Amino acid sequence: MDISLGLTVANQVAIMVIMISIGFFCYKKELLTEAGVKSMSAILLNVVTPCMLINAYQQDFNSELAVKFLTAAGAAVLLHLIMIVIALIVFKKQEIPMVKKANTFMSVYSNCGFMGLPLLNAALGDEGVFLGSAYLAVFNLLYWTQGAYVFSGDKRDMLSKKAVLNPGVIGVLTGLVFFFGRIKLPGIIGTTVSGIAALNTPVAMFVIGAFLAKTKVKSALRNPNVWLVTVLRLLAFPLLSLGVLFVLTKAGITDTLTAMAVLLQVAAPCATVGSLFAVKYGYDPTYASEVIAISTLVSMITIPLMAFAGGIL
Repeated sequence: MDISLGLTVANQVAIMVIMISIGFFCYKKELLTEAGVKSMSAILLNVVTPCMLINAYQQDFNSELAVKFLTAAGAAVLLHLIMIVIALIVFKKQEIPMVKKANTFMSVYSNCGFMGLPLLNAALGDEGVFLGSAYLAVFNLLYWTQGAYVFSGDKRDMLSKKAVLNPGVIGVLTGLVFFFGRIKLPGIIGTTVSGIAALNTPVAMFVIGAFLAKTKVKSALRNPNVWLVTVLRLLAFPLLSLGVLFVLTKAGITDTLTAMAVLLQVAAPCATVGSLFAVKYGYDPTYASEVIAISTLVSMITIPLMAFAGGIL
C-alpha cells in the first residue's frame, strides 16, 4: 500500500472529528437529547448497519473475492484469540471486579462497526467494507459469547442466541446469500438500501459526539487504568496484528487489501457496547464510558498512524 491510503484515512478521520464535534455541540445545546441518542443508536444498529453491509455485498460474484472474505474471517478469529489470551493475562490480578471485567472486554473488542466500517468505506470502498464485514461478523459472534461471559461469569452466555441472531451477523449472512446467490436488488430497493447505508458515518459520529459530551473526560485522563486499556487497544494490539498480518501476507496466505481491511478494524477504539454490557450485568457504566471516551479521542491520532504503518503490508 502506498502513502496515499494513509492520507485518505487521515482525511476521513478529520471528517469524523468534525462530525463528532457537531454531535458533541448538539448534545450540549440540547438539540440532541438522551432519548434521541438512544433512538439514533437503535436505528444505526438495527437498520443502517445491516443496510451498509448488504449494500457492500451487491457486487459481482467471483471466487477470488470469496476466498479473500474467508481469509479475512480466519485472520479475524486468529487475532481475536491472541488479544483475548493477552488481555486475560494482563488483567488477571486486577482486584476491582468491575474494572477487571471492563478492561478485559474493552481492550479486546473494537468499535469496528461504528468507526471501522466508515473508515473502510472511505479508504477501500465497497470491497473494503465487504472484507471488513468478515471481521465484524467474528466480532459479533465473540462479544456475545466470550465477551458476555467476561462480564457475567456464566457459561450459559457462551451459548447465547444473540451470538447469531443480531443485526450485524444477520446483515452479513443476508449479504452473503445475495453475493453467493448472485442476487441483485432491484433498482428502487437497491437505491433505498444504498441511501440508508450512506447514513452510517454521520449518524454514528453524532452518537459518539453525544457520548463524549456526557462523559467526564478530565477525571478519565487522570486514571492510569484508562490509559492502560487505551494503549493496549490502540497501539499494542494493532501493532501486534500488523506483525501477524505482515507474516500472513508475505507467506501468501492473505493479500494486501484484505490485510489492510482487517488492520483498520483492529485499530478502531474500544467498543461502545462495553458500557451497555456493564449496565446489563449490574455494574456502574461510568468507568467503561470513560475508557470508551478516551480511546475514541486518542484514536483520532493512532488510526492514521496505523494506516501509514500498514504500508509495509
